[in-house]
Amino acid sequence: MFYPSKSVNPFILLFAAILGACEPTALQIGSVELCDYFTRNGNCEEPVAKNKKYQVKIPNNKRPQTWEDLANYLYFHARETPGFVIRANRNFTPEERKRLKESYFAMYDFAGERGKMEGLEIGENWIGSFNYLGSMIKEKLKKENRLKQYPYESGLFPADLEFSWSSALFSGALKTRIDFVYNVLPPETK
Repeated sequence: MFYPSKSVNPFILLFAAILGACEPTALQIGSVELCDYFTRNGNCEEPVAKNKKYQVKIPNNKRPQTWEDLANYLYFHARETPGFVIRANRNFTPEERKRLKESYFAMYDFAGERGKMEGLEIGENWIGSFNYLGSMIKEKLKKENRLKQYPYESGLFPADLEFSWSSALFSGALKTRIDFVYNVLPPETK
């Protein structure tokens, strides 16, 4: 048992003990979840299993004739947004939150085409990142000079998709594989 000497002020010991007790546990990533839609509160409304198959129905009057048409439809109408949510083991301190806002970024590698993730949200103990599938398709096929070709899904899918993130506090990566098919709906009859 420890007995302080008469020269040590007991209030100093109490203050030191309180300071030590206020130190938060080390910040770590608790989990990472593939998620196609998360709310502003960090709730994943569309959790995704690895190897997801996107299935999109397109009205007959918007039938894509090129990859560019399809990519634009996916961006503006279907709004498919592959992404992920990182959950920390505890709430961020104000200093950690500031450092994350200054340093965090996320990237994607879609079938060999790298780019920066478009969407970002930082919550109390989570970070969500997403990108539009239409944007990823468009960037890849633009570089391959295939945007004006007819969109045969088998010419691009299934495709590997890797997300990576980095910040002053942590970094990591998550791999998945996605497939895609679209169906054109029959014309409406009057």
